[in-house]
Amino acid sequence: MEENIFAPLEMNNTAYDKTWIQENTAKGFLRTINGLSPMPDYSLSTLFSTGGIYSTAEDLFKWDQALYTNSILSDSSKTILFDPVLNDYSCGWYVKKGIDEEGEIYERHFHGGWIKGYHAYILRRIPSKQVIILLDNSYSQEIQTIKNRIWSALINEKIREIKPKLSNLLFDACSENELTEILDSISNDTDLFKNQFSFEEFDINKVAYRLMESERFSEANELLHFNMDLYPDSWNVYDSLGELRMKQGKHKEAKKLYEESLVLNPENTSATKALINIERIMNNRELETH
Repeated sequence: MEENIFAPLEMNNTAYDKTWIQENTAKGFLRTINGLSPMPDYSLSTLFSTGGIYSTAEDLFKWDQALYTNSILSDSSKTILFDPVLNDYSCGWYVKKGIDEEGEIYERHFHGGWIKGYHAYILRRIPSKQVIILLDNSYSQEIQTIKNRIWSALINEKIREIKPKLSNLLFDACSENELTEILDSISNDTDLFKNQFSFEEFDINKVAYRLMESERFSEANELLHFNMDLYPDSWNVYDSLGELRMKQGKHKEAKKLYEESLVLNPENTSATKALINIERIMNNRELETH
């Protein structure tokens, strides 16, 4: 990559090596139930192509512009690179077509990536040569909202309102041991909070899982029931609550929750596997009692 891409394009702040975490590299952070925490130590052999390269927005712009020329790839290679094979996916790019404001066909080439502590996203608009490059050293879904707002501006759409994720508030409440109070406040005036924060079932669930990982089971239970009240038809919340009951050793309760999850989504394979595991555990216990 250094010989064929980085050096020819003068991408001087881009590399793949074992010294990628250094003084001039932005340190990554995670929002956790204990506040913002530095990113964990990574093994480069583990990251490899999933996150072993560091770069800058300026260098990625050089790469983007080179893809319009033959400086690093021939036309035939670029055809392979951007020709979708399955479900709009090509060689490392999602490729989707659309109709612009003038009625002309255009393409979007895009992809995102993340590891704990970092999040990156690039979106190219063809043939207008517009590009959105976003790099974040605190992984969150807000980068998607920012991308959507920039994209709306590019295609002259009404720019969507940006709201912080509710998980931001919930993580802070967990770190300050005020989760119960915050949940009570939200439940008492949900419309007020929905005007200020973005509510998403998956986003709320994420905080509950962080609580489970720290064995703060009572708070995780409270948060998952709160999520279930918001999304009573979500098979995923029932599945998550079933996982919590398993961690608590309450297998009969877990079984009922997983069964309810399957009623809502018969294709939920994780619930099917969990029920098989529960059946095995309960059978073993029955044998032990005899």
